[in-house]
Amino acid sequence: MIKIRLASSVVLGLLWASSAVHAYQFNPPNYSGNFRYLDANALHCEVSYGISTQRCGEINSRQQLASCAQLGNGTLESPWCSVQQAAEFAQPGEIVLIAPGKYLTPGGTHGLSRFSTNADKDNPIVFRHAEFDPQSPQIPAVPVTITPFVATSDWQSLYEDERTLVCEHQGISGDDTSFNGVTTNMRGIDDVMPMMRLFGEGCGVVNSPAGVDALLALDLADPVRVNSAGYYVQVWHNGDAGSVGECPASQGSGSGSTLVRVEKTAQIQSCADVSLAVTGVGHTIHLRSTGNVCGDLAQLMEEEGFSPEQIGFNDSESDYLVFEGLAIEAAQYGMTIETDHIALRYSSIFGSYKDAVKGVGPEPWDQRAPNACARTSQINQAGSMNARFTDLVNFCQSGTAPTVGQLILPPGCDEGVIDVAALDPQYFFWQSGDESVDRLHMQQASDSTGDEYCVADDCIFEPAQSMQKYCAEIVGRHALDAMGGTLPIPDLCNDFYYFNAQQVLIEHNDIRYFGEEGVDITGGDDWLVRGNTIHDSVITHGVGQLPSGVMSKNASWRNRIEDNLLFNVHHSENGIFSLGGAPAKANGALDLIVQNNAVVSVSGQVIVHLPGCEHCLVANNLFADMRIGEEGQRSGGFAHVGGHRKNCVTAAGDLLPCAAEKRSAAYAGNSNSMVNNLIEGIKWRDMDSFRLLSVGGYQLDEEQGYLYNGAAGLCIGGNNAVGGDSVVKEVSHVSEASLPELACSLNTGSESQGISFADERMQSCMSELTADITQTAPRSLADCLRAEEGHTAGNKIGLNAVSTFAHLAISSPFEKVMQVGRCLTGGQVCTSDVQCPESACGVDMNYLDKCTLGPNTTNSDIDSSCTLASVETLFASGSVVYQNPMLSWQGKYTDKTYRVLLYRFHPDGGVNNKHWYELLDNRLTDAQSVCDENWLCGVMPPEELGVGTYTWKVRRESDYGWGDWTLTHVFYIR
Repeated sequence: MIKIRLASSVVLGLLWASSAVHAYQFNPPNYSGNFRYLDANALHCEVSYGISTQRCGEINSRQQLASCAQLGNGTLESPWCSVQQAAEFAQPGEIVLIAPGKYLTPGGTHGLSRFSTNADKDNPIVFRHAEFDPQSPQIPAVPVTITPFVATSDWQSLYEDERTLVCEHQGISGDDTSFNGVTTNMRGIDDVMPMMRLFGEGCGVVNSPAGVDALLALDLADPVRVNSAGYYVQVWHNGDAGSVGECPASQGSGSGSTLVRVEKTAQIQSCADVSLAVTGVGHTIHLRSTGNVCGDLAQLMEEEGFSPEQIGFNDSESDYLVFEGLAIEAAQYGMTIETDHIALRYSSIFGSYKDAVKGVGPEPWDQRAPNACARTSQINQAGSMNARFTDLVNFCQSGTAPTVGQLILPPGCDEGVIDVAALDPQYFFWQSGDESVDRLHMQQASDSTGDEYCVADDCIFEPAQSMQKYCAEIVGRHALDAMGGTLPIPDLCNDFYYFNAQQVLIEHNDIRYFGEEGVDITGGDDWLVRGNTIHDSVITHGVGQLPSGVMSKNASWRNRIEDNLLFNVHHSENGIFSLGGAPAKANGALDLIVQNNAVVSVSGQVIVHLPGCEHCLVANNLFADMRIGEEGQRSGGFAHVGGHRKNCVTAAGDLLPCAAEKRSAAYAGNSNSMVNNLIEGIKWRDMDSFRLLSVGGYQLDEEQGYLYNGAAGLCIGGNNAVGGDSVVKEVSHVSEASLPELACSLNTGSESQGISFADERMQSCMSELTADITQTAPRSLADCLRAEEGHTAGNKIGLNAVSTFAHLAISSPFEKVMQVGRCLTGGQVCTSDVQCPESACGVDMNYLDKCTLGPNTTNSDIDSSCTLASVETLFASGSVVYQNPMLSWQGKYTDKTYRVLLYRFHPDGGVNNKHWYELLDNRLTDAQSVCDENWLCGVMPPEELGVGTYTWKVRRESDYGWGDWTLTHVFYIR
């Protein structure tokens, strides 16, 4: 339900305002520094509002914001009144203390984007909540809110019935800089969850009647596309009709309006009662690179020990900025980072239409090869700059022509279309030696409407979209001559973007309610994403939205993702962790480390995705309470490694060289490792989802599919993966021919310990899940994590290693439920064809809807009739015995079969390639053979057990399928 306030002539100017506004009293910090001050509610921060005045912390207009930006000088006696002043005028080495309150960002696509460019590694600029204590850091209780939103009333009625309103807003009259009718994000006034836009970015409808029809029908096609916060649609006045059904109209040159669907309540009976928070801003905070070939020159020189000051060069970028203790209300994006040496710490970022935090880096002109311009590998040659980089330095300093390479003209555009006729041959995707033939192929690729264009077996993915993106976003960043034409650049720099967001710290933040990625590193090196709580993805647009927790791609190198807690991230296609991928052919991601994270209550096509990752490590993570598989799509399993979409196998089963395959070759990757992870509590969507690991491209032939098409060296070992009755091995769906490539060569170098959590919230919820698992409907782990009072989001998780000992046993209500059907003849319940002598066992759609997937919008509990309670074990956990024990439990007369799992644990597991455990028993036994007349049941181990540590658990099967596993019990033989 949309949370909407009643509108009135008074409300519009007072939304977000407190009942009494007072100037903030800055207390002297308990640390030293060179301080500046920002307080939008200071006494001198008043601007005209009609016939009265308003504090700058209360304003709802960017016309008033322009006046606020003229007030104050940043001193304690006269603080700045707008956040733009602080961003633009803070000097190197200064700490800007910001009083609690609301700070409206500038408008336009880039929001708060004009920052000082003079900070350096010895003198960073810090933007800090006035009550944030760096010696005892935590997210402040009273927020400093950076917002791009303005409040709107005066919504006009277009449709009304007894339950529903459809209202339209064409922008604030006389104040189009605040809101001109074009909406990039919307929410209720008192809500932080974004509403859903019916059609994706750049899409809308051609007129208001079409918008009313769309809102009333809510014909979203895909059942996952629902949003409890409500729905709106963009109208493009004079917009261009779209060519596909998903986008009825594309953005036009004219103005626009926004339509919203509202359900009537006692307080909301007409559109006149509606007030909503809207924004047309793209990025709440945008740290923009210059975007030209010299953008990262100073950074690269410093990394290699060369001083940019010696040549008098400044790259004019906003580097060395720190943000601490802020609350960032996200527009399409919360914070977008293109510059270097940035830190975002102990802050809240919430409500993004797309990514909460986004890093932008090199995007190759030719997607088959990584960017070659702004890379340190181009610089150093025996302690001095090599000739190529010397050329680049001389060019950036003085425009000197290169001595090794040559100058070329970047591609030009004519009304948004690439000018292929004038394109320098060095930009051709195909280099046959015949310029006329290659230029013809480039023209045909530019005109293509397909998802790829191939010359023989050499293919480019989405060439037309790539070229259109270049014209829309890149060409304006090139240096221009007096006539507006592009100036020449060095020939090694023929890529989209030359900058790369490097040395970024994203630490101890609360990142929630995001539409696509929590953290998206689309090109960025040496990022540390640590100790964040990333949770609660939201469906915000109707097309092409499948969220990830953390993504690192586009030639991103040496990033570390560790000690994060991720929960309630749903419907992910690219993985909760997505490492590597488009558009680079190789080195989509290099030397990434994902370790010591806790991932709980998530769902999607795949949980861990490594398409095109090289030398990447996923280790010592906890994955629990997962739902794998999405309706109408083939699951990638818990983890997918290597190629994507197409396979290195012909229909006849013959192997092909991956280089001859189209997209699969571009995502191969090599030398990746997944070790020492704990994977429990999987709920499979359907039988087609049963796989823990899939490698290579997708292939329907199970015997020939899932071949690893990476170069070599995939390492899968030491993981404890319990995926339900049908999957108990570490690896499934990998051909025998590929198994030799799965050998590990990784040493952890230290003893591992059982899992414990420094974060009290996490420890408490895990303990609750274990203690309450015998209840009929225990609350999910995600519900517990969200409901805990008094915690500090962003605490370090403190996950040390892996174990399945009793204190961490998880028997999730979302673990796999056997798929139950009905015999096509007779209609009796069945789980396989052998139970139907006269027909096949058909799908029971009622059961599927109720049990297999549940209401596909939440991770809610499955229906209690879909699963049987776990058996009561009689051999207690923690027992110390001196001979083979009887593994015993209390059965029921309805039981047909039991499955028993028994493991031996090794004290040196995880060290020197030794596994944590050894599977001793995976027995499937008939109930009658192991139970007496009182249904006291038990089995002896299959072999004599030596001194050591063991775990076991059991589950039952009846006519209605499999029940839950018992807790994992540990016992010791001395």
